[in-house]
Formats: sequence, C-alpha cells, structure tokens
Amino acid sequence: MRGLKQLALVLVLALFVNVLPAYAAGASDEAIDAFETALGNAQAVGTKDEALTTEVALAEAADPAALSDSELAAYTARLNELVAANDEVLATLATATADYVKSTDFNNSFNSSFKNFLTDPKTYRIGDKKFLRIQVSTVYSLKFTVDGQEGTTVKKIGEPGSVTAVVYDYAIPSFVEPVLSEISYDTGNRIMTHEQYVVLNQDATADDRAELTAAIATAEAVETKDQALTQAIADAKAANNLLSRKATLAAYVTRLNELVAANDKILGTLATATADYVKSTDLNNSFNSSFKNFLSNAQTYQIDDKKYLRIQVSTVYSLKFTVDGQEGTPVKYVGESGSVTAVVYDYAIPSFVEPVLSVISYNTGSRIMTHEQYVVLNQDATEEARTALKSSIATAEAIVNKSDALGQALAAAKDADNLLSRLATLTSATQALNNAIAANTSSTPISTTPVGTDTTGTDTEDTTGTDTDTQENTTTPANPNNGGGSTTPAGPLKDIQGNWAQASIERAVNLNLVTGYTDGTFKPNATINRVEFTAIIVRALGLQPAQSTLAFADSDKVQAWAKQYVQQAVEAGIINGFDDQTFRPSANISRVELAVMLVRGLKLELEEGDLSFKDASAIPAWAKAYVATAVKYGLLQGSTDGSFNPAKEATRAEAITVALRAVDFLAEKAAANS
Repeated sequence: MRGLKQLALVLVLALFVNVLPAYAAGASDEAIDAFETALGNAQAVGTKDEALTTEVALAEAADPAALSDSELAAYTARLNELVAANDEVLATLATATADYVKSTDFNNSFNSSFKNFLTDPKTYRIGDKKFLRIQVSTVYSLKFTVDGQEGTTVKKIGEPGSVTAVVYDYAIPSFVEPVLSEISYDTGNRIMTHEQYVVLNQDATADDRAELTAAIATAEAVETKDQALTQAIADAKAANNLLSRKATLAAYVTRLNELVAANDKILGTLATATADYVKSTDLNNSFNSSFKNFLSNAQTYQIDDKKYLRIQVSTVYSLKFTVDGQEGTPVKYVGESGSVTAVVYDYAIPSFVEPVLSVISYNTGSRIMTHEQYVVLNQDATEEARTALKSSIATAEAIVNKSDALGQALAAAKDADNLLSRLATLTSATQALNNAIAANTSSTPISTTPVGTDTTGTDTEDTTGTDTDTQENTTTPANPNNGGGSTTPAGPLKDIQGNWAQASIERAVNLNLVTGYTDGTFKPNATINRVEFTAIIVRALGLQPAQSTLAFADSDKVQAWAKQYVQQAVEAGIINGFDDQTFRPSANISRVELAVMLVRGLKLELEEGDLSFKDASAIPAWAKAYVATAVKYGLLQGSTDGSFNPAKEATRAEAITVALRAVDFLAEKAAANS
C-alpha cells in the first residue's frame, strides 16, 4: 500500500511539473483579464450581429492559457470593436441585391454564373464608412476581392474541417456607384480570373433600357441633326448599359426627346458668331489675344424667346467658363475617349446684343487664376468708328471754354468710348459731340483770313532749332479781334467742291479746327501764317491749357484770340521764337516748318537717314531728320515730280490735311494702347 501511495505522488508531481511550465509560458494575467472582460461584455450584448456572434463563439472556444499576449490582444481588440459597432451595424444592416457586370463589356452580365457562388449580399454603415457583407463559396478555392481589397472574415459556414462558405465584410466607396471587383478560382487545370463591376441595389429595369433604346432610335431617325442632338445620341448609347441607374436612363430619355423636339428650331436659327472678351474693370482692355485660343467656334441660336450661346471650351489648364453666372450644358466632347481636348457648351443668355458677364478660371500649376470679362457677340463697331469718336473727343477737350451742352456731350462720348459700344452707339455719340462742338458758343474760331501779299525772306534755322528769318511779314489781318475776319459761314462752303482736299476741309470744319469766311468761301489754295497753323495744330493735338503768358518781344502783335494757342505750343515744345526773341505771327509757314511742328507736337523719335527727294539738298540740315520722320509716319508727302519743296509756303488745304493726319495718328495710337 505504501508503494502505491508513493507511485501516485510521483505521478501527480510529474503531471504538475509538465503542466506548470506550459501555463507559465502562456499569456500574462493582465492580457487574460482584458480578454475575459471583453468576452464578458460581448456575451452580455442582447441582440448580436452575425460578426459579433461568430467572434464570441471563437473567443469562447479559445484557451487563454494556451495563447500568447499578442494572440489574446487580437481577440480582445476584435471583440471590443464589434461590441462598439454592433448597434450601428444592426441599425443599418440591410439585405441588398448585387449584379455583376463584365468590366470590358457593360452589357454583359455575369449574374447567371456568379450568383451561385456569391450569395446573401447585405450592406451596412458605420459612421461615414460603407460596407458590403457577402457570403463567398469555397468551392474551386474561390477568392473574391472588392475595390482591390480582401474581405474581413465575419463567419465560416459548415463544420470544422469542412467549411463550405465564408461571410466577408468589404469596405466600399459607395452604395450607388459600381465598384470594381475580381473573382478567381481553380478549375483543376488552371486558375481563372474575371474582373467585373458589382452594382448594388440596381433599380433600372429592362423596360427602362428598352425605353432609352427606343428614344435613341427616334433620335437617329432625324435626317439633319444639330450638334447637340448628335452628341446626345452618342452619350445616350454609352449610358445604355447594365451599370446605369434608373434616373440616369430616364434623364437621357428626356434629353433626347427635348433635343429631337428642339432640333429643327435650333438648326433654323443656329448661326456662326464672333465673340469678343472685354475686361470687366477696364472696358478698353481686350482679352481676345489670350482667350480666343481657348474659347472658339462661337455660335448663337434661339428657341422660342430663349437665346443661347454655343461655344467650344478648351480643357487645358483645367479651364472653366461660366456665362451670366451659370455653367454650360455639355453638347459635345472633342477628342478621343480618355483624352478630351475641348467641350462644346450651351449657355442661356439674356441678349444677343447686350454684353454678357462671364468668368474664366484656370490652373497654372501653382495657383488658380480667375478673370471676369464681358462677352460681346457680333460686335459691329469698326476701328474707323472708334477713331472718329476719339478724334472728336480730343477736339472737344482742346476747347478751353466749353458750354454745358458740350460738356455733357463730351462726358457721354467718353462713356461710349469703349469696347462694349456698338457701331450705332459710337456713331451717335460722335455726331452728338460734333454737333455740340459746332454749336459751342464759348469757343473762338481759328483765324482763317489770308494775310495779303508778303515779302518773305528765306527761312534758315540753326542746329538748335531756333528760327532765323531775314524779314518779317508785316501785313495785318482785316480784323484782329477774330483772327483775320473768319467766322462761321452761313451755309456749305462754295469754293471747295472738287478740290483735292474737300473731304478733309469738311471734316476739319465739322471738328471745329477751322471755319470758312463770311462770304461762304474757304480759300483752300490761300497761304496760312504761323499763328493760324499754331492754333490749328494745338486744337488738333488737344494740348493742355497754358500755364503762363507769352514772353515774345512781339507778343503784342499776336491777336488776343491766339495768345492762348501760341503759349500752349511754346510750352509743349512745338515752336520757339527767332533769334531776336520775336514770334512773327503773320509770317507764312513753309512745308519744312509744318514737318517740324508736327513731329514735335506728336513727340516722335527723330529718324536719321538720307532723303530720296530730288531736292533733298535744299532741305536745311537741321530739318532733315524732322522731314524724314514726318514722311515715315505719313504726315507729309512729296509732290508728284519727286520734290519736297521745303521752302514752299503751305496752303490752307495742305495745313488742314496734315493737321487731320496728326489727329488720326493720335487716335490710332490711343486705340492701339487701349
């Protein structure tokens, strides 16, 4: 008996020795406590989700003493996670339908094959995260991935060692948009792989697709198709597949039906248009040179009383274009699939005539640039009309004493002087301003009376530009109070009909640069003196008022009406006195002097070089650069025999012609800089 007791003790000790090391090598007390707490909390949940139920069963079957800390920690974390999510999962878990569409053929369904192996789909949400739960068969070693990820195991179906299916959870980006998936299986000979889209809860029916098919057929039957209808047919065909939802199919049906109905109206009014882009904060600043590379093929059309702009918008720099605060309706995509270079959009607009506000934005790579501008459709205003208005504005501004009517007409003209104004607006503003100039009672007419026969010496001028004259013209005008007796004629000038300068003279009179004589004549071939041409050129150039009074030795010989003009010209550097400090207002002006005054007045850079006139040697050395410059810019020309005739006294017709050339030169320069 004693021997048996000793043997039993030895066996117990041996058992203890074998068991104790195994337990000591297992999880720590802290890990076991955390695991048991998590398991208790999970067991206490009244209604358990399938995933929590499965996890509780697995945890209950586990032997904490046989697991490491990390293994127990995984159980603990999973239990806590599922307990925390359980209520939310149960609240949102819903049975779903899943359709499988071949990724390379959206009208090819894999349902008949896959629905035998992918069953019982459900969806749920935790916060903003969306999940698909689905049972995947294990036959053929089948594997299923969704959106590039393997699923998280929720439950295994079948007996241990004989699992027939596994329930997986997959995080997905959307319950509505198709999600790319992949299925692979082993046939015994090879591994087969298929890529397909999963479409959850598809609401589109075969009837919906049939309705779109019928609408496409109706649209295709239209003989002459507008661009929008052609594009809509192509888009509808692309959307007519197993991925599209009911709302998408219905929208294409509606779009096609509307365009078929509108097609004839659009084609009947669709017209090519021009589009100009004017900066909204500077109406004389055009964006055309930049924007016309990206906004092209402008067209307009009208349906009933609604007006539309159709325009092609480039996609470079992620460019976006809105008109009248709205994004356009896509009509057509230009380029290959996956490489669209432009999109044709339709924009509803309030008017074809009034400017429409638009915004263009684009990404330079470092920042987003945005510009606001007006779109002006079919602008009919010409450069000639703008130049004429600018010329009239310059003439009006040169008038020192303006009547209220002239001031108002000038303000209105300035308001109209921009790139938004149409031809009718510019013409009306120009005419109104010209009428106000002609009627201005505060302006004094420029002297136009011929001064009689002068004994004029030969002009020479030193290299500093100071005039030296051998003899002064001493003839006195008939009426010094009005600059030679010229007043506004009672009617049309009767001695300019057929004159080579008739158009220029009429224009100059219109602009109030000169007037005719009281007897209705203009005397275009009469000579013009220094003070008369000074007044004309000052008005033509629109110079600022003088800041001081005349200081010439013969200032008393400058008629009162002309003193302001002479001093303006002096301060602008256009004229200076002779060596004896005189101005000699009554001296007739030569063609050389015309050239000098024009070039100085326009502040042109002097041109050096040989002159080709046959009498070039007769042009004073100091004046050659002035003549060359005037000729280059078309301000003066030679005679038909190839001569310049530098000393020839200028006629009234010649003086008016070159003055108008100065007006036009300034207007063109202003237009180019606007």
